[in-house]
Parts: sequence; structure tokens; C-alpha cells
Amino acid sequence: MERREALAIEPRGAEYVLSRTDSRGVRAELELSEMGVMFLARLLPQFAREISASKVPADSDISALVPVQVRQFEAGLDLHEEIVILRLHDDSEGVFDFSFVPTRAHEVGVALNYMGEAGRKRTKTY
Repeated sequence: MERREALAIEPRGAEYVLSRTDSRGVRAELELSEMGVMFLARLLPQFAREISASKVPADSDISALVPVQVRQFEAGLDLHEEIVILRLHDDSEGVFDFSFVPTRAHEVGVALNYMGEAGRKRTKTY
């Protein structure tokens, strides 16, 4: 079985450690404070968008992304029933939380339903 690169953030005393294990099993570590972890979390989405954008032809009207299959989701309301909360679990063990006002949640649901129906109609079954 082929080994994949792995990244993890682990608590170590009062600090945190960002570790990377490459495909050969070699591990490298970087110590971070709580503030460093929070800062890193804010930087990563921006870099991910920049990397994705660099993979798309300039004349394209779609954006590049690295798709990761969602394997589970949870949806609910906040305590005041004013915000819809959506949690997605992906195949890379990522957990992502999103919140929507109800009208926006409805719009997202309609769009997902439309895309799901369109995809199902285009998918051939044998």
C-alpha cells in the first residue's frame, strides 16, 4: 500500500506542534503557540484559493479546486433557531463548519438539489 503525506497539529505542553510525515515516513515538526495556530488557520484558505486559481486557464469561467469527497454531514439550528449550521466530514478526516441565515441555507439547498439532479441525469448506469 502506498503511503500518503500526512499533516497534523498536536498539543505538546502549552504549545502545539505542526507535523508533516512524507511518503517515506520521514517526520518534520514545527512548534507553534496558540496564536500561531490561529494565525495559520486564517492563512491557509487564502493560499488554497491562490494555488487552485493558478491551475485554471485564464479564460475559464470556473475555478479549480481539489475535490475531497464528503462522507458525512450534519445539519441543525442554533439555540435561537435563527442560524442553520452545517458540518461536513470529508474523506481526509477534515471537519468543516458553516453557518447560514435560513434564506441562504434554502438557496444553497436548492442549488445542491439542482446540481444533484443534473448530475444524476448525466450519469450513465450499466
